[in-house]
Amino acid sequence: GDAAAVDTCQDSVRRQPLQHRRALPAGIMGAAAMTGAVATGSQPIGQGYVSTNQWDDVEVVRVVEVWRRPRRAGAGYLHWCALAGGLMLLGAAALVAATWGSGTETSTTQPVHQFVFTETTEPPTEPPPVVGECTIWGDPHVRTFDGGLPGYYGEGQFYVVKSDTVIIQGRYQGTKWTGGLAATNKIAVGGPFLGGHVIIVGSLDDGDFTVDGVPIVAFPSDYNVPGGFGHISYSAEGMVVDAATSSWSKHVVKMTLPSGVLLEVFRWRNYIDLRLTMSRQPQQDGACSNFDGSASDDTTEAVLSRTGFWVPDEDLMFDRRERVAWTETEAKLMESCPDSTKARARRECVGDLARFRGSTLTTEMQLCMLDICYGKEAHVLR
Repeated sequence: GDAAAVDTCQDSVRRQPLQHRRALPAGIMGAAAMTGAVATGSQPIGQGYVSTNQWDDVEVVRVVEVWRRPRRAGAGYLHWCALAGGLMLLGAAALVAATWGSGTETSTTQPVHQFVFTETTEPPTEPPPVVGECTIWGDPHVRTFDGGLPGYYGEGQFYVVKSDTVIIQGRYQGTKWTGGLAATNKIAVGGPFLGGHVIIVGSLDDGDFTVDGVPIVAFPSDYNVPGGFGHISYSAEGMVVDAATSSWSKHVVKMTLPSGVLLEVFRWRNYIDLRLTMSRQPQQDGACSNFDGSASDDTTEAVLSRTGFWVPDEDLMFDRRERVAWTETEAKLMESCPDSTKARARRECVGDLARFRGSTLTTEMQLCMLDICYGKEAHVLR
């Protein structure tokens, strides 16, 4: 009822244990104090205390001052003591509740959203395969996948393409129109990419056009390779490889085969021309080159040194090996071969033919040397 009572209340509040004062909700105390001041027009006394709340890892600091209304008679001050005591009880209750409820703590704070940034890596994409074109025409000249221009003048059975997947063999034979110099007489297409099937296409005079030994004679016609291994059309449609043949009547075999292999064969009276479009295959080599992007190793000599002079008997896809001949025209050409080139050709052919047949037959030796002497780009271009 007097100023002494108020001072006693103030001292009582200040003396509360620190944990009680920390547990008192700062917002409630501040609101109560401010409400009292505004409602009564009271002025704050000079002293107060600091209450802190560290719940939920957020520290809030409030300065709570004790307000004293103007001195009034009787029980005017009593309710302030009651208010202070009630707030202390409330704080103690809050402390007990917080302690008991620690096992199932709840929080009024906003949920924390965690953003996890992870680097996503696209799977590496392989570049599309490089597709090239190889053409063979005449007696026979070759434009390789790499742009080389070798030539083959001797007769025999050679690899046009030799790889782990695609195999194409060519039979070169002399004709009366070329003075006995070889032209492409026939090709055989096979290998793992065809599932064991073999397609053979020869000149019109030769007459061979078969799939697994079954003749295709109708013109025009279409044929599906058994097992879905490709399609063959036989018609008069196609852009010739050699412009000199543009006016001739065309018989064109077009093969659309697995692995993107496209092969056009132009069947003339006594020889064939062909255009081959495909991507590079594993371990590829042959007359159409190793498809390494460089024409410097596409010479006839370089190719034969890698693939061998002829296709071995055990790998031959033709039904038989044709006999070869050494003609007068070829003999005259050999006389013009420089002695140094001829000596090198003899050394290379002896080794190759010894591996191939176990002997060095005279005609085979001469044909091998002829290709090394004259199957070079400069001669083809001239």
